[in-house]
Amino acid sequence: MFSADAGGYAGTLFSTANSGSIATVNGVLCGSNQNGVPATGAWLGVQFDSANFQPSLMGLQIVDGLAHTPFTLDQAAFGALPNVATQPQWQIDMHEQPFSIALLVASFGPFGSGGIAPSLPLAAFPPVFTADSFQDVFVGAGAATMGLAVADANGYGTWTFANPNNGAFVGVSFVMQAVAIAGNQVRLSNPVLTQMR
Repeated sequence: MFSADAGGYAGTLFSTANSGSIATVNGVLCGSNQNGVPATGAWLGVQFDSANFQPSLMGLQIVDGLAHTPFTLDQAAFGALPNVATQPQWQIDMHEQPFSIALLVASFGPFGSGGIAPSLPLAAFPPVFTADSFQDVFVGAGAATMGLAVADANGYGTWTFANPNNGAFVGVSFVMQAVAIAGNQVRLSNPVLTQMR
């Protein structure tokens, strides 16, 4: 597969399998095959903005279906935490089994551009976690517990904190991960990377 952004292509994906025809991914045509009708990039889930050459697709990787992760963490804005003046609260959302209890842990890092968040394989720990847990434990510098959350009847829960980003810590990153107890199961979540902007 390859892509084109110029003119009316707007992130069109082409397939090398069919002589460069417009690709179809999961039943969705990834471009316009009508003369005079420019592509919009809608298959990328973005708003078309021709004047600013948006969308611009800079890379794409098609992978096999990812394994289901029953315990997920998420944060708005892809992990960017803006200044407290524009966002007074910091929220981390979770989804797990209904009424499960989860403990959130945060640690500093990665440090600097291109840094990585250190992790250890889950197999290095005693076998207390379920097999469908996230398979890496992210243990960084200055790890601290951030509090408990309880999932509601639909499995959703939220940690809410006062936003610590007063502007003095721009660029500082955290990795967060949680451990949940649901009945007699202990499960590890995916990590979430947060950076103060």
